[in-house]
Amino acid sequence: MVVGESRNHFLFLQKESSMKPILSLIIALLIFQLSWSQNDTVNQLDSQGNKTGFWQKHYPNGQVQYEGYFLNNLPTGTLNRYYPSGVIKATLHRHPDSLLIHASIFDEKANLRVSGPYLNQSKEGIWFFYSESHDLVLKISYHQDLLDGVASRFYANGNLEETTNWHMNKLVGLQTLYNDQGRKTAEIDYFANQMNGSYRVFSTEGFIEINGRYAKGLKIGKWQYFKPGGELNYELIYEKGILKNSEVL
Repeated sequence: MVVGESRNHFLFLQKESSMKPILSLIIALLIFQLSWSQNDTVNQLDSQGNKTGFWQKHYPNGQVQYEGYFLNNLPTGTLNRYYPSGVIKATLHRHPDSLLIHASIFDEKANLRVSGPYLNQSKEGIWFFYSESHDLVLKISYHQDLLDGVASRFYANGNLEETTNWHMNKLVGLQTLYNDQGRKTAEIDYFANQMNGSYRVFSTEGFIEINGRYAKGLKIGKWQYFKPGGELNYELIYEKGILKNSEVL
C-alpha cells in the first residue's frame, strides 16, 4: 500500500527528473540560438544600430554558424543556425507582420527535439518536445517563459502518460496519471505546487484502491483502502498529516 501510494504520489517529480537529459540539451540550444546580437559580425546595421538585411556568421573552421535576414534586430523569414559540423541546429521563422518567432531545434544528428513559438525571447504558447527516436514526449503550454496551462506527457507508444495543470510555474488543479495501455491510475488535486484536495488511486481493472484528501500537502480526514475487487478493506483517519487510528494497521 505504501509503495503503491508513494509511486503515484511522487510520479510527477520523478518524471520531471527523467526529463533532465532532454531538457539539458534543450536549455543549451535555446540559450544559444536566442542570442540574436553578435558583436563581432560585420553585417549591416540600421540607423538605430539594429540588424537589418542579410546576416551571416562563420565558425573559425569556416562553417556557417547562422544565416538569414533581419528586420529591426529580429529574424524575418527563416534564420538557420548550424553546428560546427554543418548539421542544422535550429531554424527560426517569423512572418514580417508578427512578433512571434517559431523555433525548431535539432540535435547533432539533425533530429527535431523541440519546437514552439517565442515572443520577446520568451517561450509563449504550445511547445513540443521529442525523443531521439522522433516520439512526442511532452506537450507544454507556456506564458512569458513560465509553465501556464496544460502539460501532457506521452509514452513511446503514443498513449497519454500524464496531464498536469499549471499557472505561472505552479502546479494547480488536477494531475491525472495513466498506464501505457491508456487506463487511468491516479487523480491528484494540487494548489500552488502542493497536494490539496482529492487523492485517488485506481487499479488496472478500474476500481478505486485508495481514496483520501490532502490539505496543504498533509493528509486529512478519512482515507479508504480497498481490496482488488473494490470492496472496502480498512479506513485510516488523519488530522493535519497525523494518523489518529494507528491500531487499525
